[in-house]
Order: sequence, then C-alpha cells, then structure tokens
Amino acid sequence: MSKSALKTLLQNGCQQMDIELSDGKAEQFIQLTELLIRWNKKINLTSITKPDEVVNKHILDSLSLLQHVHGRNLLDVGTGAGFPGVPLAMMLPDVEFTLLDSNHKKITFIMHVVAKLGLNNLKATHSRIQDLKTEMPFSSITARAFADLNDLLKWLPNVYDSNTKILAMKGKMPESEIESLREGVLSSQWTVLAIEPLHVPGLEAERCVVKLVPIN
Repeated sequence: MSKSALKTLLQNGCQQMDIELSDGKAEQFIQLTELLIRWNKKINLTSITKPDEVVNKHILDSLSLLQHVHGRNLLDVGTGAGFPGVPLAMMLPDVEFTLLDSNHKKITFIMHVVAKLGLNNLKATHSRIQDLKTEMPFSSITARAFADLNDLLKWLPNVYDSNTKILAMKGKMPESEIESLREGVLSSQWTVLAIEPLHVPGLEAERCVVKLVPIN
C-alpha cells in the first residue's frame, strides 16, 4: 500500500472517530507503521504485518481510547510493541506516558520509536507490573488485551490513588470477568465505573473499554 493510501486510511479513520489529525501527525503514524513492519522482520513484535492492518488494528484501535484518557500521566501496562501507549502519546504531547512490558526486545523497539519520532513525553520501562515502583500515582492506567481483570488488579502495585482510572481495552463484553470481579475480594477495593463500546473504523470485531476506579 502506498504512503498516500495509508495517509488517506488514517485520515478517514480519524475523521470517523472525530479526531483531528494534522498532516504532520499522519506522517508520523506512517513512519511508526514502517518502523513496526521493518523491526517485525527481525524480532517478533506482532502477528500483524500488512501496513493497512497495522493502521486499523493497532493505530486506530489505540486512538479509539483517546477521549477516555484522564489526567496528566498515564501508565500503559503490558504495552507490547507500544499499543495503545505510543499512538496516544503522539496525540497527547502534554501527558506523560510510561509504557511497561516484561519483554526486553519490545521495550527496545519502543525506545527506538521514541528516538525516531521525538516523543519526549514517553518513557519505556522494562519490568513486570508487580515490580513497578513510582514516586507519583498515575492518573490513567491502560491495558489492552493484557490479562484477566482480576489478575490485572491483583498484580497492580501501589501506583494509583483515589483519582486514578483504569481503562481496560477488551473485545466482547467480558461478562465472566466482571462477574468474578464483583464476587471476589477485590470488589471491596475497585468498582466498575462504566463499560463503553469502542468504535474502530475498519474493524468488524467488537471492542469495548472497562473503566474501573478505586473505592475510597
């Protein structure tokens, strides 16, 4: 697919999601797509290898969360090759992003992306979630198809406060996870604020975000 066709795909997708995408940002996303495909030939970053699918299944999917981001600093747990963290950081330069993954090769790729795209608001951290330490609580914590909600909350260290929102991106409504959460011991610590559909242009699969907040 040509760069102009990719740019059109990006712009049309963002337009459908009411996201304003400048030409400069579109060029950056094309560069991100090219970097991902190039690195993926050497190390296993993603099973998605076609440029148009990278745009639809990674970039636009990540940007569907844009309107839900809360506060000035965000932790992306189990970020993998940098999704949704990298696209969100590209669109929100005033928000500080920490992208966390236990796979060193994927963190190395993200660090390369940061250098190439000049993403000064993004820090890539090689760590397990259980071992993460921070001086300041995060305003938002994102997790994209990372783990069962109960495991996510169980593993999450003390990196949040009463104002933190967890944004867990899922496919279909995770009814069994929600039910288990409400019945488990974690129900005394967290509550489900909302479950909202995510509309991603070019994707037929169901997508939603589960929003959780601590119980004060």
